Amino acid sequence: DPEDVGKDFALRRFSMRPVTVSGGDALSTATVSLSVEGEGVALWSEAGDPLTATTTEPLLVDPADLPLTLLVQGLQDGATATLSASVEGCGADPASVDLRVAPWTDLAGRSLGGFPWLERVDAFSYDEQPQVGLDPALHGDRVGLSVSVYVVQHQIAAAWAEDPTLEDAGDGAEDVTISGSSLAANTWTVWATDLTVPSGQVAEGYDVIIDMDGDGLLSPGDVFEGPGDDQPAFWAISDLTALGPHDVTMTQYSGGVWLGQRTYYPSDIADLVATEGPRPLVILSHGNGHDYRWYDYLGYHLASWGYVFMAHQNNTGPGIETASDTTLVNTDWIVGHMAEIDGGALKGNVDTSRIAWIGHSRGGEGVTRAYDKIVDGVYTPENFDQNDIVLISSIAPTVFLGVDDSNPHDRWYHLIAGSADGDVTGGPSSGVVQYLRIAEASAATLSVDYVHGAAHNDFNCCGFSDGTGPDLIGRVAAQEFAKATYLALLQWVVLGEPATADLVRRSFESFHSGGIPDDVVVASQFRPDPGGERLVLDDFQTEGDIATSSAGTAVVATVDNLVEGRLDDDNLSFAWDESDPMNGMTLAADRDDLSRGAVFDWAKGDAIWRVDLPAGSQDVTGWTWLSLRACQGTRHPYTDATDAPLTFAVTLVDAGGAESTILLDDVGQSLTRPYPRAGAGAGSGWANEWNTVRLRVSDFVTDGADLDLTHVMAVELRFGDPWGSAQGRIGLDDVLFSVE
Repeated sequence: DPEDVGKDFALRRFSMRPVTVSGGDALSTATVSLSVEGEGVALWSEAGDPLTATTTEPLLVDPADLPLTLLVQGLQDGATATLSASVEGCGADPASVDLRVAPWTDLAGRSLGGFPWLERVDAFSYDEQPQVGLDPALHGDRVGLSVSVYVVQHQIAAAWAEDPTLEDAGDGAEDVTISGSSLAANTWTVWATDLTVPSGQVAEGYDVIIDMDGDGLLSPGDVFEGPGDDQPAFWAISDLTALGPHDVTMTQYSGGVWLGQRTYYPSDIADLVATEGPRPLVILSHGNGHDYRWYDYLGYHLASWGYVFMAHQNNTGPGIETASDTTLVNTDWIVGHMAEIDGGALKGNVDTSRIAWIGHSRGGEGVTRAYDKIVDGVYTPENFDQNDIVLISSIAPTVFLGVDDSNPHDRWYHLIAGSADGDVTGGPSSGVVQYLRIAEASAATLSVDYVHGAAHNDFNCCGFSDGTGPDLIGRVAAQEFAKATYLALLQWVVLGEPATADLVRRSFESFHSGGIPDDVVVASQFRPDPGGERLVLDDFQTEGDIATSSAGTAVVATVDNLVEGRLDDDNLSFAWDESDPMNGMTLAADRDDLSRGAVFDWAKGDAIWRVDLPAGSQDVTGWTWLSLRACQGTRHPYTDATDAPLTFAVTLVDAGGAESTILLDDVGQSLTRPYPRAGAGAGSGWANEWNTVRLRVSDFVTDGADLDLTHVMAVELRFGDPWGSAQGRIGLDDVLFSVE
């Protein structure tokens, strides 16, 4: 709104484009007439005055005022207009410039080996080197300019308005020349050493400014990301495996039978609360045969970063009902007895409206059953309520009760599992050990981390070694992963701090904490809240005909052996059997499990699976992401022959037949090779490992690719040469567009 711009013009002017009108000596007496034809733009003077310049009411300029710089403000995305200048009394054609209104494009990213050349990201680990990319197709008028690229500390809008001086925070501004060839030719490393994150901080925010006029100031006409926004251009993330800035106090006590608790909190909690407010509460429920004193590594770690962490005795022996009751009663007890713990050190210092539950093994199922009991009215808390539980996470949970009873419902749900788990194996022998069933039942945002070589008791200090399979990573690496993962989750989901969100949303292959060993392999899933803005093309839950998507649109496939059905291995073996197309699937086991998907394979080039978009939903410019989840089929001959991560291509096709394709190989994403664990039948390879593939919609039109995002007709997955792996067998689910 032009009126809104007038209220804070000192900042808004930075995102306007300057246009200069000038003339020669012949204009000494003739008046210049300026007009705008078209909708969606407004003109301002450099002093902040709105200007009227229409075809019926042009802006008249005295030649003595030339050269005159005007600021052009875009009002409507996608709008076009023409700015014309003519000389009164002159019969010559007006001078004109075409204007196009387009949103800012993110600049910070990670260079890629192929199209779309730059993965635009929100965060980098402290040991990464951020890059900046400018797409010449969006900035053709800047080609050939010599400019300076600055990375500066993120500031609020008022600070930029007061002092627009550019001071590079890294190795100094990069002086570059803008090429017209491609985004790849305009991608520059802007920080060659380790990123700076102040001691004791999880993250530090930085803005990116391309100084187009070389004046060393943020000024109209510069291209930037971050200044004036709620979030910076990128976050630099510290080593999340390292201890935080706070010394930790640990206290152990008991409130009665099955109320033994060990609590960890920042020793300076009163001072911390005075500046940052009451601290969230994290509660851990251990598994059967485990001990609540076995989680010091996580308690000390999270408390050092400002959280209050409590691990409690858990009555797991009788089963999940008693385990869940113990979680509920211990949560009620600590919330209601803060004044009695450690001389009242926690009283008034704990935010009991932000509680995260973590459970391990039977405790991992127990925390989901505990929440289900609150939802069903089986248990009514005395000192907290349902909305106080903001995150539920399970480490290798059992599924004794099934997902109708052990269900996270509408809570943010996270799951960690180890491929080498010798206890809750994830194998085909019993639905009790098929932990992914709980994740499938989640009705809210979901993330899953499947860690290669991690065993059941790697996530505590003292359980017996049950690792089964090759390349075991051991306790140290598994716990480094857990520390970084939980800190990232808690910062984003519980504290609402966005800096660590990328560590949850992006694939582990693409981004993880720098403190985790490089050889750790994780199959990661991220699913946005089903209640949020999404366009689901096919989740295979309805329309069982392979030629029709769950959105009711046409599906065309030339892949082989395409089958839709419940994601349930039909026998007790992972050995490949043609009569069991869902071999390796452990997402459904009984009537309460509703998860469905598709499986197929290929051993030729140009095999496709294509789904049409619904009529009326073909403008995809409003979506941020196109995503799907998929897995390799365990012990299938094609999987064994490939014996590596698997790749393919994703193509968008518009109404005119134009198309744009992104190869997973080029963007650093793939489907993990199933962990080569033996047992449960002949061969090696354990349960199917689901990975989420996420592609930014705007990336499909990088470098001005000939694709109309306002009329996309289909999403097409392409397999075989030259699109990726020559052969393969995969499971497919949740093909959708979403907003972030």
